[in-house]
Amino acid sequence: MKKQCLTLILCLFLLGSGRGSDLWAQANSALSEEEPYIYLEFYSTKLALPALRGMEWTSQAKLGEAHFREAYTYFDQKEYYPFLKKIGDYRRGMALSDWHYYNLIADYSEKCFPKASRNAQILFQWFILRKSGINVQLFHTQSEIYLHALSKEIEFGFFIIEKGSKRYVNLTAKRSKLELNAVEVFMPEFQPDAASQPLVMKLGRLPNLANPRIIERLIAFKHRGEEIEVKVYLNRDHLQMMDDYPYYNQAAYFDIGLSREAETSLMPQLEELMQGKTSSEKIEFLLSFTRTAF
Repeated sequence: MKKQCLTLILCLFLLGSGRGSDLWAQANSALSEEEPYIYLEFYSTKLALPALRGMEWTSQAKLGEAHFREAYTYFDQKEYYPFLKKIGDYRRGMALSDWHYYNLIADYSEKCFPKASRNAQILFQWFILRKSGINVQLFHTQSEIYLHALSKEIEFGFFIIEKGSKRYVNLTAKRSKLELNAVEVFMPEFQPDAASQPLVMKLGRLPNLANPRIIERLIAFKHRGEEIEVKVYLNRDHLQMMDDYPYYNQAAYFDIGLSREAETSLMPQLEELMQGKTSSEKIEFLLSFTRTAF
């Protein structure tokens, strides 16, 4: 720390003569490399994760099982647990889907290891996801690695490979919007650990956000010739999240409830508007709302 302070003081002194600009840039670079956290943005929420600076994989060996075994052993000998625990805490506390969780790990690998090859970043993603219990596999060509996950839900929207009775979906291609046509891939058979859980895409509810951006909307609908308006508060981040989320099977979106903001602002108004109505009249009213409000 004392050495860093002396370097900065020297840079400030030399700036007046024009000779310190390069030193200043070098000092800033050195300090940023020693920053203990990597900061990621998940919509309106900022996440801080421990920086694993010394965990970059640099081997250029031929792709295949031996290479992947070596990478797994390399990562496994590093101090990765604080990162795994912290990102696991975010996963549980924010109720992230496995797709969101994977994307956070991918974002982290790109930001923490910016000089690493894409293959090296994918190997890190593979290791962390397997340590999280998700059954991800490495498919590869002669020069490229693709991260695949075991899936029981995904029906379309991803590149899918059937292997025996199991279905694997290409996470790398989906995230990077790659077009893979007639690509021959190889999949080593080895299992480095006991990870066996499929990737879960289903969202029982939308993730919790620390600083949601709320917007107000008037929703108008017609019932028996009368135009009715209700004021609703919407979570802009959740709207964007749903727009971003992969469409992967027919029934997926029907399982997701309203955001907390929409539910707490809309439901009391609908209940008040339906007071005194019979059950059949309430059904008719709700049908009018769903048919003409959206």
